[in-house]
Amino acid sequence: MNTIEHLLNNHKKDILRLVVVREEGEAYKGVLCTEMGDFYHLVDEREKILAEIDHWIDALSQGEPLKNVSQGLYEMRLEGKTALARTLRLLLYFKALFSKVHDGKNEKYLEDKLKGSAQYIVEGCADLAKALDKLTEIHLDLEGEPHVKVSMGLLLVMSLALSQIEFFRPVFWEAYSAARAREELDSRLPNIPKSVVDLVTLFIRYQSSPGQYARFTGDVSFTDQCRKYEDSFELGKNSILNTLNLIGVVHEARNHMLPGNDKTWVINNLPVNADVDRKWGEATCFLLSRDDIKKYSLASLFKIYRNKDHLEDDLRLRHSHLRGDLIAVIIGRSEFNLIRHAKAIFSAEEIYEIKDYPGPDKPSIKRPTYTWGFTTAFNIKPDDLNRFKDTVEKITEEEEIKKESRYHSISFTFGRDQAKDLRDFIPKYIEKVRNESDFPKFFDFRKIDVPNCFDAAANKELVIEVRLRDVIAAELLLFNDCKEDDGQQNPLPEESAASLFCHLFRRAKEDFQLEKLALHKGQKFYFPFPLLRRLLNTVYRLRPETCLCLPITYKGVDDSLSQEIISIPKDLCPKCNEDEISLISHYVHAMVLNQGVSRGFLGCELGLGELDGNINGRCRNGHDLMTPEAWKERINEACQENCYALLEEKYLRDYYSAHTNVQPLPFLRPSPLTPPGIAATSKELKTYFEPRNEEPYSLGIDIGGTNIKIHFYTFDFIHADGRSAFKEESESFRLSTAMPVSNAKKEPIGEWLRSLIDQMVLFLENSEFLKSHQQKSSDKKPRKLLGIGISWPGPVRYNLVAGTSGILRNFPPLTGKIVENQIQDIMNLEVAGNFQKIWREKCSSKGDVFRWLADVTSVRLINDGDADGMGAVDYFQKDPELQKNSKGEEDKNQKLVVIKIGTGTAGAVFTGGRIEPGLNEWGKILLDIHAPAAASVGQDFPQGVANPYLSQNTMANLITKYMHEIGRFFQVEKLNPKELDLILTLSQQIPDPNSRCGFDNFTRELRQECGLRDLAALPNLEFDAELIRWVRKQTESESVLKGRFFAPIGKYYRAQDKKGMERLDEEIEKRGTWRIATLLDLPDNADDPTKFEKLKGAGKFVESLAEKFGYYLGDLIALLYDLYQMNEVVLGGGILSGKIGDQAIKIARERVLLYGIGNLKIEKPNPPAGGKIFNLGTLGAAVHAATGFLQDLKEQGLIKLEQVLMRLGPNGTATIGSNEISFEPNGKNTIELLEYALTPKDVENYFKKYAADLGYYRSGPAKYTRWSMQVVRRRK
Repeated sequence: MNTIEHLLNNHKKDILRLVVVREEGEAYKGVLCTEMGDFYHLVDEREKILAEIDHWIDALSQGEPLKNVSQGLYEMRLEGKTALARTLRLLLYFKALFSKVHDGKNEKYLEDKLKGSAQYIVEGCADLAKALDKLTEIHLDLEGEPHVKVSMGLLLVMSLALSQIEFFRPVFWEAYSAARAREELDSRLPNIPKSVVDLVTLFIRYQSSPGQYARFTGDVSFTDQCRKYEDSFELGKNSILNTLNLIGVVHEARNHMLPGNDKTWVINNLPVNADVDRKWGEATCFLLSRDDIKKYSLASLFKIYRNKDHLEDDLRLRHSHLRGDLIAVIIGRSEFNLIRHAKAIFSAEEIYEIKDYPGPDKPSIKRPTYTWGFTTAFNIKPDDLNRFKDTVEKITEEEEIKKESRYHSISFTFGRDQAKDLRDFIPKYIEKVRNESDFPKFFDFRKIDVPNCFDAAANKELVIEVRLRDVIAAELLLFNDCKEDDGQQNPLPEESAASLFCHLFRRAKEDFQLEKLALHKGQKFYFPFPLLRRLLNTVYRLRPETCLCLPITYKGVDDSLSQEIISIPKDLCPKCNEDEISLISHYVHAMVLNQGVSRGFLGCELGLGELDGNINGRCRNGHDLMTPEAWKERINEACQENCYALLEEKYLRDYYSAHTNVQPLPFLRPSPLTPPGIAATSKELKTYFEPRNEEPYSLGIDIGGTNIKIHFYTFDFIHADGRSAFKEESESFRLSTAMPVSNAKKEPIGEWLRSLIDQMVLFLENSEFLKSHQQKSSDKKPRKLLGIGISWPGPVRYNLVAGTSGILRNFPPLTGKIVENQIQDIMNLEVAGNFQKIWREKCSSKGDVFRWLADVTSVRLINDGDADGMGAVDYFQKDPELQKNSKGEEDKNQKLVVIKIGTGTAGAVFTGGRIEPGLNEWGKILLDIHAPAAASVGQDFPQGVANPYLSQNTMANLITKYMHEIGRFFQVEKLNPKELDLILTLSQQIPDPNSRCGFDNFTRELRQECGLRDLAALPNLEFDAELIRWVRKQTESESVLKGRFFAPIGKYYRAQDKKGMERLDEEIEKRGTWRIATLLDLPDNADDPTKFEKLKGAGKFVESLAEKFGYYLGDLIALLYDLYQMNEVVLGGGILSGKIGDQAIKIARERVLLYGIGNLKIEKPNPPAGGKIFNLGTLGAAVHAATGFLQDLKEQGLIKLEQVLMRLGPNGTATIGSNEISFEPNGKNTIELLEYALTPKDVENYFKKYAADLGYYRSGPAKYTRWSMQVVRRRK
């Protein structure tokens, strides 16, 4: 028996290496397993092809669902036209498969040896281009089986997956860059479809990236260029993503030791091992997010290249999710002992210098300069610089620069006619960039973009290198300029990371005005998290040899693993650097906390054990330095003194850990449907309701920490094709969140909701909104309540309250203290279910007028930050001015962050108009690393979180902190941002002294506001200024006075009739006069000029506080930018709506530029002219309810579809049409798509996910056929 027969008869299961790729949220997780024996690698290539193809044919011929064989290939097959021209081997197999090589008759293609020129790529591509148009038409009749037809696209994918999990030495094509291949394709085949060219070059680009790195021809941005033509690929939406993930699995498969071969390299023409110690039979897991695929190459080696003549910038420091990645290859001299450093950090066993490198393809470094480094390349315009030759001459003359013992390089690439002395030019250019908001981002030390340097590498005359001392380089990158201080006149020790860090630390405190921003009592200075992150990253890049690296591993809610590295200067001295050591110790936990409250995780691991090592090497005064043991002790102390451990357990992990009666909560509803974007929801609602005789409405309820806002929205068909379809309909209605309830302890949430609904029904009974519905009109459509959306101030998962927040103090035994609440108690609130029950009962008892309101089938709960985000995205579709500045849902790579500042800080993240999952509890993000420790002030929550710095109470807290600067101003209780905003506004509009405008008349609006605020501050009264203002507005209508609605509200505010309301007005006027005098510290009988002068002084003080508020806001935006890399920010909240907000946002924009984030759009939507209300929270909640209505309707349709599919017999078919789904053999059995708001795409996605489980395979472009032999597994 020959080898091939032995394999086929005895090792079919071993031959197949199963690839499983499944979608999990925004990422794809893959698992690769193998049990292949040693002998497999001894058979020749022909036998492998025969054996592997035979296995696939055998599996499919027996009716085994493709999903069971390979989930990844199954999903990719469903994409339709699948073109995977990735390597020359694939082209070879393509030809072989076309010729039915499995029958053993056609062997001519197998006799050709693999060639390595771009010309061969062109020749293969010609066949591929012809086949692309036939992939869905050509089927092979395999082995004469009439029921088994496999598309060419599937065979292409199979050949890719199976051939690439081989351990051959890479063929010569890797030496040819994709750029050169593309040039030949364009020149030799000008008529070839552009999509084919893009695909070929894209996948060759990914496969050959390690070689390109060595030759300095890599260009990660090429991926983005190719993705622009995604629609012209004629592929499914996720085909490229699936393909790249499959390539990731393939590449990871190579990172195993071959059976029987335990050496790193084998020369005698045997297969080459990867540089890992994993055995052949070990399983491998990986996780790649969409952003990873877009931004990074799939190269699996982490390489630090050093030129043998002088030091170069590090290549991109990328810590991949793939295991076995962290392998360092040092090229050139190791002046900073990088070999030892890399071994210590990455536990790499085999690290070589260029002279000792044993690999078969020794890297050849011919061009020493390239544009990778600290920043992205500067796009310098020709007219910005002088002649290139002048620069060359100047730098050549500066011999003293070249004599310095230590340099780090910053390289810039530009044209031959574009130059100037960059050492003098950089600070000026940076200053110029800071004034251009639309300039591309730079100085981002977390992710360094790699610009295109192929042309520069090809022509050395286009490249100029500027070599700067690392201190100057760090200051140029972090700050606006280089200062001639002691650090410049007396250069810092070249090998000391601590000296550089302390130098930058002192500069940061001065440039960012950190001592003036301290908020808490006794605090010396404020230090924002994103600034410390940049300082530490910069020090590590410039002086890595004297830094420790501490890994943090996160376990995501989908069991994925991700890792971040914290660099710590290891030569810090406890006696001299107490502030710096304390900051870094807290920074370690801040990294964990910020990751948790933004994205959420199941747990994390600090690699404190990896701090061990030789601490004194190349460090100053080794006997006085922080040891690894000392660092571990300080980090653990920080955890205890600032209550990080308690917070991480009670606030983060407990929500996803197993409980006795609570299952871990998923981030998204487990449905085959993808939640639509805002614009898509509008279009689908229009499609569904236009043929129906109904008028759709949605109710939005925004529950805040202080007030509750309630509003009805209708659906505007006129704008449904483009701009927002949701239009405000009813009057505005507000209630206090802290409503009194009669039986709170027995049924806390039920009684609270009952009180809320009672007030809502009273409002509706007397509102014009409901009265208009009572009017008889033949042309009016009946109203349809799509659903009720409730914006909740805290985490929400699976339509349940899933986290603690301050509002819980209203529902005993829950408390307002974060760490005291347990998830079981919180989830027992059942807000949505209780609301729907009480709402239907109350509305049903009110007769026919309320019948349509009682008929609500869905109440959807949404986090308040997410609701504000959805409202903002919807508003973007409506506001023409914002549309000009926002790409919105049209750009799938557009990432939008919404920040809401109210009683606390919350927000949401949107990608391409769709909300991203995550906690997004940004009020709990640790913003200030140097805030007083929680334990020292008797708190159980870190004091440096964002809420105290960014809330409606922040201005009042700042006044308390800096009161000594202004004497007796603002000596009142419960200062409100509305009052302060009016003071700032009026102080900038003080009339001319010669005018007749008196102070009392000028400040009338302020006096009314102050009177309302003072009245609301009375003890033991549940007054609220906004509610009083609302009640006063209702009394302007005589009809309201006569209605039953005014009576209870008026009684509540002790104004039961018109005279009582007049007395209330007098009280407000009296209190307002007194409060203004107290606010401004007005002397008795002061004249108007004195009053105006006091007002002006108070306004200047408020303006200075608004600037501080803007600094905090800018720091938060920078922190979120590091987490999300967003393109736009939308700001909302009452405190940002007026002059204070304008001033704060202006300062925040400037602050963000200081961080080097120069291309970030920061917007603040303005209220629509003439609108009845403008509240992003109620709008977002209403949109969420409408989306939920569509989701429920679609689910009903898919359930019916599944029932029909289960009843079909063998060879039964389902065909997806534009308006219906038809079934054979009974062609009369159809499902109308519109009846369930389904689209053909929804049904395609359903089949993509569940067809195999139901026993169906794709037999045509929109046709699915049931297997003749199938064991059906119902979907869960």
